[in-house]
Amino acid sequence: MSSEKEIIIEATEKANKRELSLDEAQDLVERFPESHRANVVLAFLYFQNEKFIETVKQINKSQKFGKSVTAFNLSAQAKINLGRFGEAEKDYLSSFDLDENDYMTLINYSAFLSKRGNFTEAIKLIKKSILLKPNDLSLKVKLVNVYHQSLDFESAIEFLKNVTKEFPDEYLFFHLLGNSYFKYEKKDAAVSSYKKAIEINPNSANSYFNLSTYYYDLKEFSEAILMLEKSIEIRPEWEAPYIQLCFNYYQQNKFSKFRSNSTYY
Repeated sequence: MSSEKEIIIEATEKANKRELSLDEAQDLVERFPESHRANVVLAFLYFQNEKFIETVKQINKSQKFGKSVTAFNLSAQAKINLGRFGEAEKDYLSSFDLDENDYMTLINYSAFLSKRGNFTEAIKLIKKSILLKPNDLSLKVKLVNVYHQSLDFESAIEFLKNVTKEFPDEYLFFHLLGNSYFKYEKKDAAVSSYKKAIEINPNSANSYFNLSTYYYDLKEFSEAILMLEKSIEIRPEWEAPYIQLCFNYYQQNKFSKFRSNSTYY
């Protein structure tokens, strides 16, 4: 017969895979009513079902039997959905009281801060996350996104210069470097970065698309159209290149092609 711990771990794994029903989670709490973990599993199911008030109530109940960073993170996310931002921030800080290096708290709290416009603190937390998991490339992307949100394109460029040296075969970082240069009005450098991204990954539809914008601004419409056609070839379901094609044809007074492409969206 499985132990209480084994049963709750199995239920947690099923919940993470969205294979646990709300009824099963409620039965789990009825079976182990004084288990912090069981109550958190039920809170998680409430959250999955967008029952945010019930999520908070269940987390509060779970705290009679213990505390965990998972519970505080879940409570914070539920409160964000309820618009209770001050309380959500307190939950994140309570999570840090238990473990100041908890990865999920660092990620969730940094996202919360960036949405609230506190970019400086968000950047600090993401940098700390990167130190904990230096090979997690998604964290580096998150940092670049926050730099862009804060309009600090210069810092994004400096960061990405180092990242592209560390990961020279990752096209995405060259693409992001191109975006950073473009926003920083260094468009020639942006073009070089986009071309490097395409060299690494010839299927980088976004890089072709961004190059088309560069050529469009220079009124080099033929070159812009070549880039857009390549982007469409790679991602035929993506609407943006078709729309941009229309602008290019319109600028050249090629109205028949403008009409034929406008039917795509």
